[in-house]
Amino acid sequence: MSHLFMGEVTEENIKDIKGAFDILDMDKDGKVSHGELRSVIRLLGLLCSEKDLDNMIQEMDSDGNGFVEYKEFETYAVANGLLKKLHDEIDYELLDAFKYFDKDGNGYIEREELKAVLTMFGDKMTEEDVDKVLHEVDTNGDGRIDYPEFCQQMTKGWC
Repeated sequence: MSHLFMGEVTEENIKDIKGAFDILDMDKDGKVSHGELRSVIRLLGLLCSEKDLDNMIQEMDSDGNGFVEYKEFETYAVANGLLKKLHDEIDYELLDAFKYFDKDGNGYIEREELKAVLTMFGDKMTEEDVDKVLHEVDTNGDGRIDYPEFCQQMTKGWC
């Protein structure tokens, strides 16, 4: 990391950057693949063209090995104000809840995952009840709940 940024980066910032990296590193292998980065961008509902995403990946992957290691991510995050952008865009409690419900980690809460969530609190849910909730929350009509739909529902409430 450049000494130019050392005065601006606190220990708390480094923890936040590490936390953001851990979210991106979906398979927990210590590096972020281009596919993982694309998946998380989609999961978060961030608007980013393929060209912009490719450019961001190329900038982050400074050694060109096809992966973004933590130090590369940290350098990029500090140099580009990424931490502030992430804080502005991400509600970490909602993201953690979404990831908990998205059991298979595909970036969506599928019907069966939704059913498990709805029944985990002891409520008896009929198949019709599950379908009704899915239809209400799934605003884009693709038959599953993505992160932006989940956030929208959570901020307005399930009842």
